[in-house]
Amino acid sequence: MLGSIIIDLTKLETLSGPEADMLNRYLRMIQVQRQDFNGRMLTIRRDDMRAIACILDVSEEHAPQRLSEMGLRLD
Repeated sequence: MLGSIIIDLTKLETLSGPEADMLNRYLRMIQVQRQDFNGRMLTIRRDDMRAIACILDVSEEHAPQRLSEMGLRLD
C-alpha cells in the first residue's frame, strides 16, 4: 500500500449517503487534530487507512481503490 493518499475534500462535499457522511466526519476529525484547514485536500497517512477501510467496509488493501471509485483520490 502507498504511504499516503490525497483526498479531494471538495468532491467529498458533493457526495451523499451514510458512507460519505461517516467519511466526512472522520476526515474533519483528522483536520482538527492536524490543524489543517486548507479545505480542498487532505493527505491521508497509512495509519488513517485502517479506519477509512472500516468506514468503507473494505479491506485496507482495497480502500485506496474504493476512494478512487468514489472520485476522491487526487494522487
